[in-house]
This record gives sequence, C-alpha cells and structure tokens, in this order.
Amino acid sequence: MLALCEIEGGNCYSAHEIAWKAANIIRTHPQDPEAPLFMYMALQSVHTPLEAPQMYVDKYDWMKSTNYTPVNENRQLYGGMVDALDEAVANVTKALVSKDSDGTFWNNTLVVFTTDNGGVGAGNNYPLRGRKATLWEGGTRAVGFIRGPGVPANSTSLAMMHAVDWMPTLLAAAGPPINATTEKDDSLDGIDGLNLWPALTGANTSSPRSEFVYNIEPNEGGVHAKGMKCGAVRVNCFKLIKGDPGSGTYDPKPQPRPACKGGETPQPDDHPQCVRCSDQLAPAPSIRPCSTYNFFLC
Repeated sequence: MLALCEIEGGNCYSAHEIAWKAANIIRTHPQDPEAPLFMYMALQSVHTPLEAPQMYVDKYDWMKSTNYTPVNENRQLYGGMVDALDEAVANVTKALVSKDSDGTFWNNTLVVFTTDNGGVGAGNNYPLRGRKATLWEGGTRAVGFIRGPGVPANSTSLAMMHAVDWMPTLLAAAGPPINATTEKDDSLDGIDGLNLWPALTGANTSSPRSEFVYNIEPNEGGVHAKGMKCGAVRVNCFKLIKGDPGSGTYDPKPQPRPACKGGETPQPDDHPQCVRCSDQLAPAPSIRPCSTYNFFLC
C-alpha cells in the first residue's frame, strides 16, 4: 500500500498516472471539428491487487467504528480505491470542461462510464446473486452511465443491453459513415451488436434486444472447474443456465454509514499534509510523472 501520492517520485498510483496522461491528451488535442477525439480509458481500479494511497484509505476510517460492520475485511481499502478512481474521473472531466472558454468541446463530448462484470472479493453485488466469473446476475449484470448531447439529464434506462451493443450505439450517436454509392450505412452488416441510441436518448423506451448469450465455454482450463461445461442464454425475462454457473451465494446488504450526533453525516478529513495529484494535474505535456503508462488509449 502506498503511503502517499508521489507524483514525481517514480511511485505513482495508476489511477493518477492514467488520468494525468488522459488530461494532457485532451488539452493538446486540436480544437478542430474535423479532428474528433476517441479515448478509451481503462482504469485498473477497482481490480486486484487491492492497493490505494493511504490518504484515500484514511477517509474511510469510520468503517472501524464499533457501530459499523463492513461487508468484508477489505472494504475500507476498497473504498479508498473507489475514492481514487472518482478523483481520476473528476480530473479528466475537468480537462474536458476547461478545454475551451465557451464549453463547446465539453458540450460536444459523449462520456460513457461502464464496467465489464460484477464485483468479487471486496466488492459487493447485493441484491444480485453470484459474483465475477459466475453466470449469475451478480457476475454478469452491470450498471453504467452516459452523459452528452441528446441524452436526457437525470434519466434512467432499463433497456436490455449487451457489451457488444456499444459499438453500433456510439456510431449511431456520432453518425456512421455513409456509402456514397448506396447512400446508406452498410459498415455494420452482419455484426451481433444492436443500436440502442434511441432507447438511451428517450426516442424509444424499448430495447431492440430481447435476447443474448451470456457464455458458452467448454472450460478446459477455464475459470470454472476443469472440464465443466457451462453456459447461459436469456430471452426476454427468461434465463436458461446449463452446467455449473459458479458460486451462487448472495453478498450481505451493506450497512449505511453511521450518523453523527444530530443526524449529520461525518465528513472525511482533507489530509492537507498529503500531496494530491489533482493539485498538480498535467503541469505540462512534456513532464512525465512516471516512467511507464499502464493503460490503453486511442
């Protein structure tokens, strides 16, 4: 566990490093409508190994109080990792918002925040059953949010969506290439993904997807028992599981944070003695806080 964030000490937390690099890419990107930017930022949080700078973990010291029982022994450390992730997202958002003086860049930016599977270990999937590497809903159903032009603020969509639907959905939002000969888009013919942009923008409340395959895996050396075959499919509200889907236990319901006297919620200390990467965000594109970057961006 890192004691603090040493932005130029060669001991930098990956969430800080990735956000720093992403912010610099945004700030140096040309402000030209003919030069769009696509960025895929895969943060390592909140994946194993469970590590976070102590300044973030300390914010959750209240989990040690006698009137609070965490759902697992690593919950405080996990909370610190989530807190660092939140700060990284905030710093990248700040770079987008401050890209120009009138907010044109930010107002033309579509932001998608999503995950690839349910939690495991210090994570908690309550009230869903199972966890990562299982075929139960706790391992396969995930939440996310999308913000940008055309997306209604403060709205919620329960439309069925599979991960493969992101590509056609985002292409629909951006405007896919049109074939000059046929005058129609034929770039996505034959793919599995479906366009959910109308469902996410409120133009259509229903999803074009009514079924999908969770998994078909012979599992020879796979994530489940060796040689065990397992798979699952869903059609509308019906789900069929064949074989061993993995552990089907339920995580305990997380306990709310204890309230202070008078009903007020305790606020974490700011820890002013620690150096926060947000205070030194992207000082100059030529300065590298760490020697390597653990991310994929395009």
